[in-house]
Amino acid sequence: MHGGLLDDDSLRRAIAGIDLYKKNLAPVLVLSGHGNLDDPLVTEAEQRSKLAQSMGVPVEAILKEETANTTQEEAVRISRLLMHRGLRKVLLVTQSLHLRRAKLVFENTGLEVFAVPSDDYPIAATSPSGRLWLATRLVEESAALFYYRLAGYI
Repeated sequence: MHGGLLDDDSLRRAIAGIDLYKKNLAPVLVLSGHGNLDDPLVTEAEQRSKLAQSMGVPVEAILKEETANTTQEEAVRISRLLMHRGLRKVLLVTQSLHLRRAKLVFENTGLEVFAVPSDDYPIAATSPSGRLWLATRLVEESAALFYYRLAGYI
């Protein structure tokens, strides 16, 4: 999120989740994302919630997690929110490059996870700069996966 606006990736994830909810594939919509340095009071989760409501999702069907700074923290907090409601199965919507690690982390909290990519970056990276960005993200995610394994998160 930049300047109170959702960036492309955040918007893509939100719309994919809203679409799944509206297709009656989930009883609730969980939106996450903390504030930023520009405006810590306007969280990504709140911006996504406003978008969801404008697209017809009732406020009572929206759960927000606005404090986590890492995928690990997010998984633990969202797991608690869902299990408190008796929910153990989730459709996890995130960036395709992040999906493997996120799925493993959420499963480690006791949830049954069905992964849903919000993009198709590997196919879309057709330019040299796009392929360089993709290679950089793959290295970042590989390092994060390795760290999460060492830390015992997965």
